[in-house]
Amino acid sequence: MNTLTGRVAIVTGGGRGIGREHALRFASEGAKVVVNDLGGSAAGDGSDPTPAHNVVAEIVDAGGEAIVSNHDVTSWDGAREMVESAVEAFGGLHVLVNNAGILRDRTIANMSEAEWDAVISVHLKGHFAPLKWATVYWRELSKAGGTVQASVINTVARTRLTGGAAETSDDAGFDPLDPANISPFVAYLATESCPINGRMFILHGGAVHLMQPWAVIDTIEADGRWTVQELQQSAQRLADTPFELNDPWGL
Repeated sequence: MNTLTGRVAIVTGGGRGIGREHALRFASEGAKVVVNDLGGSAAGDGSDPTPAHNVVAEIVDAGGEAIVSNHDVTSWDGAREMVESAVEAFGGLHVLVNNAGILRDRTIANMSEAEWDAVISVHLKGHFAPLKWATVYWRELSKAGGTVQASVINTVARTRLTGGAAETSDDAGFDPLDPANISPFVAYLATESCPINGRMFILHGGAVHLMQPWAVIDTIEADGRWTVQELQQSAQRLADTPFELNDPWGL
Protein backbone atom coordinates (compact mmCIF):
# COMPACT_ATOMS: atom_id res chain seq x y z
CA MET A 1 0.00 0.00 0.00
CA ASN A 2 0.99 3.64 -0.62
CA THR A 3 3.79 2.73 -3.02
CA LEU A 4 2.46 5.41 -5.42
CA THR A 5 1.66 8.14 -2.90
CA GLY A 6 2.43 11.51 -4.47
CA ARG A 7 2.32 10.17 -8.02
CA VAL A 8 -0.21 11.42 -10.57
CA ALA A 9 -1.12 8.95 -13.29
CA ILE A 10 -3.11 8.98 -16.52
CA VAL A 11 -4.57 5.63 -17.54
CA THR A 12 -6.01 5.61 -21.07
CA GLY A 13 -8.78 3.14 -21.71
CA GLY A 14 -9.29 3.20 -17.96
CA GLY A 15 -13.05 2.68 -17.91
CA ARG A 16 -13.11 -1.06 -18.47
CA GLY A 17 -10.99 -4.19 -18.63
CA ILE A 18 -7.30 -3.93 -17.90
CA GLY A 19 -7.40 -0.12 -17.77
CA ARG A 20 -9.99 -0.24 -15.02
CA GLU A 21 -7.80 -2.67 -13.06
CA HIS A 22 -4.81 -0.35 -13.49
CA ALA A 23 -6.77 2.69 -12.34
CA LEU A 24 -8.13 0.91 -9.26
CA ARG A 25 -4.71 -0.53 -8.36
CA PHE A 26 -2.96 2.80 -8.79
CA ALA A 27 -5.53 4.54 -6.59
CA SER A 28 -5.26 1.82 -3.93
CA GLU A 29 -1.50 2.44 -3.88
CA GLY A 30 -2.02 6.15 -3.25
CA ALA A 31 -1.79 7.61 -6.77
CA LYS A 32 -4.08 10.35 -8.01
CA VAL A 33 -5.59 9.01 -11.22
CA VAL A 34 -6.95 10.48 -14.42
CA VAL A 35 -9.30 7.81 -15.76
CA ASN A 36 -9.36 8.39 -19.50
CA ASP A 37 -11.95 6.58 -21.58
CA LEU A 38 -13.92 7.75 -24.58
CA GLY A 39 -16.39 4.95 -23.85
CA GLY A 40 -16.64 3.62 -27.37
CA SER A 41 -17.57 0.13 -28.46
CA ALA A 42 -14.99 -2.64 -28.74
CA ALA A 43 -14.71 -1.67 -32.41
CA GLY A 44 -14.11 1.98 -31.48
CA ASP A 45 -17.52 3.33 -32.45
CA GLY A 46 -19.50 5.88 -30.46
CA SER A 47 -18.78 7.27 -27.01
CA ASP A 48 -20.16 6.88 -23.51
CA PRO A 49 -18.79 8.70 -20.43
CA THR A 50 -20.38 6.19 -18.04
CA PRO A 51 -17.51 3.65 -17.73
CA ALA A 52 -14.94 6.29 -16.77
CA HIS A 53 -17.35 7.92 -14.32
CA ASN A 54 -18.08 4.56 -12.71
CA VAL A 55 -14.39 3.87 -12.13
CA VAL A 56 -13.82 7.34 -10.68
CA ALA A 57 -16.81 6.88 -8.38
CA GLU A 58 -15.41 3.54 -7.24
CA ILE A 59 -12.05 5.14 -6.47
CA VAL A 60 -13.57 8.10 -4.63
CA ASP A 61 -15.89 5.85 -2.62
CA ALA A 62 -12.80 3.93 -1.48
CA GLY A 63 -11.16 7.14 -0.31
CA GLY A 64 -8.95 7.79 -3.34
CA GLU A 65 -8.62 10.71 -5.72
CA ALA A 66 -9.51 10.53 -9.41
CA ILE A 67 -11.04 12.54 -12.22
CA VAL A 68 -12.68 11.61 -15.50
CA SER A 69 -11.18 12.27 -18.91
CA ASN A 70 -13.37 11.57 -21.92
CA HIS A 71 -10.76 12.87 -24.34
CA ASP A 72 -10.08 10.97 -27.57
CA VAL A 73 -6.49 9.65 -27.46
CA THR A 74 -6.28 9.89 -31.25
CA SER A 75 -6.92 13.63 -31.13
CA TRP A 76 -3.84 15.86 -30.98
CA ASP A 77 -5.70 18.54 -29.04
CA GLY A 78 -7.60 15.97 -26.99
CA ALA A 79 -4.37 14.35 -25.83
CA ARG A 80 -2.95 17.76 -24.90
CA GLU A 81 -6.08 18.64 -22.94
CA MET A 82 -5.94 15.30 -21.14
CA VAL A 83 -2.39 16.00 -19.91
CA GLU A 84 -3.38 19.54 -18.97
CA SER A 85 -6.35 18.24 -16.99
CA ALA A 86 -4.02 16.07 -14.87
CA VAL A 87 -1.74 19.00 -14.13
CA GLU A 88 -4.62 21.35 -13.37
CA ALA A 89 -6.42 18.89 -11.10
CA PHE A 90 -3.47 17.39 -9.25
CA GLY A 91 -0.55 19.76 -9.77
CA GLY A 92 1.57 17.51 -11.97
CA LEU A 93 1.96 14.31 -13.95
CA HIS A 94 4.33 11.43 -13.23
CA VAL A 95 2.91 8.37 -14.99
CA LEU A 96 1.34 7.71 -18.37
CA VAL A 97 -0.18 4.28 -18.97
CA ASN A 98 -1.07 3.85 -22.64
CA ASN A 99 -3.73 1.18 -22.57
CA ALA A 100 -6.58 2.31 -24.85
CA GLY A 101 -7.32 -0.07 -27.69
CA ILE A 102 -9.96 -1.30 -30.12
CA LEU A 103 -10.43 -4.50 -32.07
CA ARG A 104 -11.35 -5.10 -35.68
CA ASP A 105 -11.30 -8.88 -35.88
CA ARG A 106 -10.11 -9.26 -39.44
CA THR A 107 -7.46 -10.99 -41.51
CA ILE A 108 -5.40 -9.09 -44.05
CA ALA A 109 -7.59 -10.41 -46.84
CA ASN A 110 -10.88 -9.11 -45.45
CA MET A 111 -9.83 -5.94 -43.61
CA SER A 112 -10.94 -2.68 -45.19
CA GLU A 113 -8.80 0.42 -45.41
CA ALA A 114 -11.08 2.22 -42.96
CA GLU A 115 -10.76 -0.62 -40.43
CA TRP A 116 -6.97 -0.62 -40.76
CA ASP A 117 -6.83 3.15 -40.32
CA ALA A 118 -9.00 2.96 -37.19
CA VAL A 119 -6.80 0.34 -35.52
CA ILE A 120 -3.58 2.15 -36.40
CA SER A 121 -5.03 5.45 -35.20
CA VAL A 122 -5.88 4.13 -31.72
CA HIS A 123 -2.92 1.82 -31.19
CA LEU A 124 -0.19 4.04 -32.65
CA LYS A 125 -1.33 7.65 -32.69
CA GLY A 126 -3.37 6.96 -29.56
CA HIS A 127 -0.15 6.02 -27.80
CA PHE A 128 2.02 8.72 -29.39
CA ALA A 129 -0.24 11.73 -28.89
CA PRO A 130 -0.57 11.43 -25.08
CA LEU A 131 3.15 10.68 -24.86
CA LYS A 132 3.93 13.73 -27.00
CA TRP A 133 2.15 16.10 -24.62
CA ALA A 134 3.36 14.35 -21.49
CA THR A 135 6.91 14.71 -22.82
CA VAL A 136 6.34 18.40 -23.52
CA TYR A 137 5.19 18.85 -19.93
CA TRP A 138 8.18 16.94 -18.51
CA ARG A 139 10.65 18.82 -20.71
CA GLU A 140 9.34 22.20 -19.62
CA LEU A 141 9.38 21.07 -16.00
CA SER A 142 13.00 20.01 -16.34
CA LYS A 143 13.96 23.28 -18.05
CA ALA A 144 12.40 25.17 -15.13
CA GLY A 145 14.63 23.28 -12.71
CA GLY A 146 12.09 20.71 -11.61
CA THR A 147 12.81 17.04 -11.01
CA VAL A 148 11.36 14.60 -13.51
CA GLN A 149 11.01 10.95 -12.49
CA ALA A 150 8.44 9.86 -15.02
CA SER A 151 7.11 6.48 -16.09
CA VAL A 152 5.55 5.50 -19.42
CA ILE A 153 4.01 2.02 -19.65
CA ASN A 154 2.18 0.39 -22.55
CA THR A 155 -0.12 -2.61 -21.77
CA VAL A 156 -2.40 -5.27 -23.37
CA ALA A 157 -4.30 -8.25 -21.86
CA ARG A 158 -7.49 -10.32 -22.13
CA THR A 159 -10.43 -7.94 -21.92
CA ARG A 160 -13.78 -7.52 -23.65
CA LEU A 161 -11.74 -7.12 -26.86
CA THR A 162 -10.50 -10.69 -26.57
CA GLY A 163 -13.37 -12.07 -24.54
CA GLY A 164 -13.55 -15.18 -26.67
CA ALA A 165 -10.27 -16.45 -25.24
CA ALA A 166 -10.75 -19.55 -23.13
CA GLU A 167 -10.76 -19.07 -19.39
CA THR A 168 -8.31 -21.27 -17.54
CA SER A 169 -9.21 -20.95 -13.87
CA ASP A 170 -7.58 -23.55 -11.63
CA ASP A 171 -9.28 -25.52 -8.87
CA ALA A 172 -8.88 -22.58 -6.51
CA GLY A 173 -10.64 -20.28 -8.96
CA PHE A 174 -7.49 -18.40 -9.98
CA ASP A 175 -7.58 -17.26 -13.61
CA PRO A 176 -4.03 -16.66 -14.93
CA LEU A 177 -5.41 -14.50 -17.76
CA ASP A 178 -7.34 -12.14 -15.48
CA PRO A 179 -6.31 -8.54 -16.31
CA ALA A 180 -6.04 -7.82 -12.59
CA ASN A 181 -2.95 -10.03 -12.47
CA ILE A 182 -1.05 -7.50 -14.53
CA SER A 183 -1.85 -4.34 -12.62
CA PRO A 184 0.46 -4.88 -9.59
CA PHE A 185 3.48 -5.14 -11.90
CA VAL A 186 2.35 -2.07 -13.86
CA ALA A 187 2.05 -0.22 -10.55
CA TYR A 188 5.55 -1.35 -9.63
CA LEU A 189 6.90 -0.02 -12.93
CA ALA A 190 5.24 3.31 -12.09
CA THR A 191 6.93 3.69 -8.70
CA GLU A 192 9.38 6.54 -8.38
CA SER A 193 12.34 4.29 -7.55
CA CYS A 194 11.75 1.56 -10.14
CA PRO A 195 15.07 0.92 -11.97
CA ILE A 196 13.54 -0.86 -15.00
CA ASN A 197 13.62 0.98 -18.31
CA GLY A 198 13.12 0.02 -21.94
CA ARG A 199 12.06 -3.58 -21.23
CA MET A 200 9.20 -5.76 -22.42
CA PHE A 201 7.40 -8.32 -20.28
CA ILE A 202 4.72 -10.99 -20.59
CA LEU A 203 2.73 -11.69 -17.45
CA HIS A 204 0.79 -14.90 -17.00
CA GLY A 205 -0.80 -15.71 -13.70
CA GLY A 206 1.83 -15.07 -11.06
CA ALA A 207 4.77 -15.27 -13.48
CA VAL A 208 6.62 -12.22 -14.84
CA HIS A 209 8.56 -13.09 -17.99
CA LEU A 210 11.26 -10.69 -19.24
CA MET A 211 11.32 -10.80 -23.04
CA GLN A 212 14.30 -10.46 -25.34
CA PRO A 213 12.65 -9.09 -28.46
CA TRP A 214 15.55 -9.14 -30.91
CA ALA A 215 18.82 -11.07 -31.00
CA VAL A 216 21.14 -12.19 -33.81
CA ILE A 217 20.95 -15.99 -33.92
CA ASP A 218 22.64 -16.79 -37.24
CA THR A 219 24.71 -15.02 -39.89
CA ILE A 220 25.86 -15.51 -43.44
CA GLU A 221 28.50 -13.16 -44.76
CA ALA A 222 30.20 -12.33 -48.03
CA ASP A 223 33.36 -10.31 -48.67
CA GLY A 224 31.33 -7.73 -50.58
CA ARG A 225 27.86 -7.41 -52.08
CA TRP A 226 25.93 -10.64 -52.49
CA THR A 227 24.58 -11.84 -55.81
CA VAL A 228 21.19 -13.49 -55.93
CA GLN A 229 22.79 -16.69 -57.18
CA GLU A 230 25.21 -16.77 -54.24
CA LEU A 231 22.33 -16.22 -51.82
CA GLN A 232 20.43 -19.07 -53.42
CA GLN A 233 23.30 -21.29 -52.35
CA SER A 234 24.15 -19.80 -48.94
CA ALA A 235 20.93 -18.37 -47.53
CA GLN A 236 18.71 -21.44 -47.75
CA ARG A 237 19.79 -22.66 -44.34
CA LEU A 238 18.34 -19.51 -42.73
CA ALA A 239 14.90 -20.98 -43.35
CA ASP A 240 15.72 -23.83 -40.98
CA THR A 241 17.68 -22.03 -38.27
CA PRO A 242 15.81 -22.91 -35.06
CA PHE A 243 14.51 -20.21 -32.75
CA GLU A 244 15.43 -21.02 -29.17
CA LEU A 245 12.37 -19.49 -27.54
CA ASN A 246 11.27 -20.09 -23.99
CA ASP A 247 7.65 -21.18 -23.85
CA PRO A 248 6.31 -20.19 -20.42
CA TRP A 249 3.03 -22.02 -21.00
CA GLY A 250 4.42 -25.30 -22.37
CA LEU A 251 2.50 -25.03 -25.63
